[in-house]
Amino acid sequence: MLESCAKHGIGPDWQLIEFQDIDDAYSKVEKREVRFRYVIDMASHTTCQVRAWPADKGE
Repeated sequence: MLESCAKHGIGPDWQLIEFQDIDDAYSKVEKREVRFRYVIDMASHTTCQVRAWPADKGE
């Protein structure tokens, strides 16, 4: 099925949201008002520091 979707250019619907809009987006999801995926723009969070996962921990 995934191969067929890729072949025909079918992908998920999504919306990019700012970090401060998470609560509103979650509320809409709970009320089943959305039919797409939210993607959080982590760069919009001014105190967020993105770190790489430590791959050398052996876990």
